[in-house]
Amino acid sequence: RDEEAYQREIGYPGYEAHRKIHADMVRYVLQVTAQYEREGCNEQLMQQFAGKLLAWLINHVAAEDQRIASYAIEKGVAEHGC
Repeated sequence: RDEEAYQREIGYPGYEAHRKIHADMVRYVLQVTAQYEREGCNEQLMQQFAGKLLAWLINHVAAEDQRIASYAIEKGVAEHGC
């Protein structure tokens, strides 16, 4: 939420697309949570979840979040540790 609020604050043009990426990941986490609650501890599910989460975090920060930082720097609005 903080990241999305920051994007709105600086007028980041990719806000809607970025918000969708976040919403899709939240939806995936909720689906895995529901499956876990139905089936209990499932090693394959946990490995898939951990792998996807790790890859998503690395790729998201390395690509998507860097675009926000570049935009903020270009516009001279880099604050909040960006």
